[in-house]
Amino acid sequence: MFKSKTELAKALIQGRRFQLPNSVELHYDESCVIPFRCGRTSMSHSWTCYDTVTEVYSGHDAESNEIEKVHAEIKDLRDQITANDSSIANLCDCLDRLSARVDKLESDAKEPEWPEVGDDFWYITADHDMMSSIWQDDYHDHRLRSETTLYRTRDDALKALQSLNDSPLTEPPELGATYYVPVATKEHWFFKRVWTNDAYDHRALKDDQVFLSAEGAIRRAKEMVGQEAT
Repeated sequence: MFKSKTELAKALIQGRRFQLPNSVELHYDESCVIPFRCGRTSMSHSWTCYDTVTEVYSGHDAESNEIEKVHAEIKDLRDQITANDSSIANLCDCLDRLSARVDKLESDAKEPEWPEVGDDFWYITADHDMMSSIWQDDYHDHRLRSETTLYRTRDDALKALQSLNDSPLTEPPELGATYYVPVATKEHWFFKRVWTNDAYDHRALKDDQVFLSAEGAIRRAKEMVGQEAT
């Protein structure tokens, strides 16, 4: 039925329910530690069956009925305005609230939150390494999103990394990390060093002279001598 486990995960989060060939039901229960459920247990061993499931309930019905209900209330209020001019101010206020409610319902239906369970994403570590992962909606994922930026594609993460590498660090790197100090001479352009947390390291950091890439240090050194960076 589905082409990937990502499609199945998205459908389950929307409230839809499915059945395996052995009649065990798959559903999503956010009250559980592992919300993706296969009967009374987790779906850890059932993801590979994404192409053999059959749908037993569509979670879209409740949302559609809610929107239709609000639209009906709006129509009823408009009819009351026509019949009773003295209630116009109060009814208009009710209309505004209901219209805002419809807008939110429709917006939520069109723009799902990213990332969703099963989505690939990229991020940049404190050492300026590019890493990829799959969103599982667990504690580690949410902590990672609170501490750094998540990128949808490798190209997006690479562009961000290149921008970081061209800029000097503002915080100390990890102990033992290699870094580069620009030197305003055409013979060398930079010194390569290892962060030992000594006085020289912190002086270079304070002077915006700590780069994690040789290219960033060379560019800064060429700027220091007035030569166009290439």
